[in-house]
Amino acid sequence: SGIDAQMERMMKMMDSNFTSSKKILEVNLGHPLMKNLARMNSENHDDPMLVQAVEQMYEGALLVEDNLQNPVDFVRRAMEFMEKATRG
Repeated sequence: SGIDAQMERMMKMMDSNFTSSKKILEVNLGHPLMKNLARMNSENHDDPMLVQAVEQMYEGALLVEDNLQNPVDFVRRAMEFMEKATRG
């Protein structure tokens, strides 16, 4: 299934021509978050909250793999989600 993220980073540091393997994001379609996103998409695929949620999920996966290029946007979006979730 390929080499892990740490090994890829080491290979890139040693060889500037090294190309990493293609990444695949696997999701659990039975997870409540995925069901909510699917519902939101069927109701309005242009919903800004839907777009932000998908970006956050994708960038969260990049963060776990230590491949997130812009953590500032990730944190800003997380703060926006928390602010919306805690409105009274």
